[in-house]
Amino acid sequence: VHLFAQVTGPLPSDDDRVPARRVAGLLADVAPSVRLHDSVSDAAALQRDYGDMDIMLGTRLHSTLFAMVAGTPVAA
Repeated sequence: VHLFAQVTGPLPSDDDRVPARRVAGLLADVAPSVRLHDSVSDAAALQRDYGDMDIMLGTRLHSTLFAMVAGTPVAA
């Protein structure tokens, strides 16, 4: 499980790291297999990462688009 924080502000309510950390905490029983990516990567790196996934469960439009372009099945 990979949790990506794609937006980090400008307001705390816009910061993906807050809910991503909350979800990571809820998955504590499988913590060794959970990775939180809490800094925003460039678009090319994100697309490569998404292309390596079996499936992408996206919460942001651009994340689902990058995954689809990389050929990864997506659920938005």
